[in-house]
Amino acid sequence: MNINTHPTVFFEQITAIHQNTHFPVSTKYKELRTLLERIAKELTQNETLRFTNLQARLTFICNQHSLSNKIQGVRAFANKVVHDGIVPEMEQYQTHLKHLCEFVSGAFHVSIPQTLKDDFPQVEYHAPQNYFISNNVLRSLRVQVLSVEDNKLWCIPT
Repeated sequence: MNINTHPTVFFEQITAIHQNTHFPVSTKYKELRTLLERIAKELTQNETLRFTNLQARLTFICNQHSLSNKIQGVRAFANKVVHDGIVPEMEQYQTHLKHLCEFVSGAFHVSIPQTLKDDFPQVEYHAPQNYFISNNVLRSLRVQVLSVEDNKLWCIPT
């Protein structure tokens, strides 16, 4: 497949999933997560690096194209919907749809179709933050660093 045609094909697939009235939101997350993985593999197919998982692949793509890492939030939340049965709110879904479209747009340097933009939320959803403070040494921790202030890391789980 010619890489120049992918943005159109990917946006058509996103639109088809999004507009499918027979899919509950949880199914839309599953389908969009699968599509995200295909998009990421397509974007890295010519790289000599090997990626251990989708998170690593997305981090590489975001760095290569100077993109926001909001797509990691989409990936992490989609995993929770698919594997943990979390029921998303419509505002979450619309925000994640926007972040996915922005990722595809930025990675392929194309505009987002207006039909998708029309369904973006007026105000992006922001999940309430649960704060965890610890002075313990942890063996491992998977997080997305939001900011660094003095000697504190503000993170969200991934």
